[in-house]
Amino acid sequence: MLRNKENSLSELHKELDRTRALELKAFQEKEEIRSLMEAKNEETEKKLQESELLRRQIASLVEENGKLLGHQNPQQKIQYLVKLKKDNNKLIEDNMGARSMAIGGVTCHSDTASLIVEINRLRTENLLFREGKQPEQIPEVNYV
Repeated sequence: MLRNKENSLSELHKELDRTRALELKAFQEKEEIRSLMEAKNEETEKKLQESELLRRQIASLVEENGKLLGHQNPQQKIQYLVKLKKDNNKLIEDNMGARSMAIGGVTCHSDTASLIVEINRLRTENLLFREGKQPEQIPEVNYV
């Protein structure tokens, strides 16, 4: 009977050792899976950040492309062109005024600026007539 108990105890020790080995193996596999999962999470986070950066770049490029292409509606193109020309005239006038003040108030520059503005206004009207549009149909741009 003692021998049976010794055999039984020996088998239990073997079973315990086998169970401990399996538990150790399972723990090691779990740690490997955890480290792989952490690496994948880090990689996913990097990809998400890169994706967000690319989305912002795309939005910026789309906006810039829209500015470069201008308006697709011919009516809007004409109005935009008229506005640009009026803005340009205003800047030329301001520039000439600043030059005349820098030179000491010489009035010939002021007259030149007025002539340039008038020429540009006439060019704008000419463009409108070529497009078949009356100048009074274009809203006046007010400068503040």
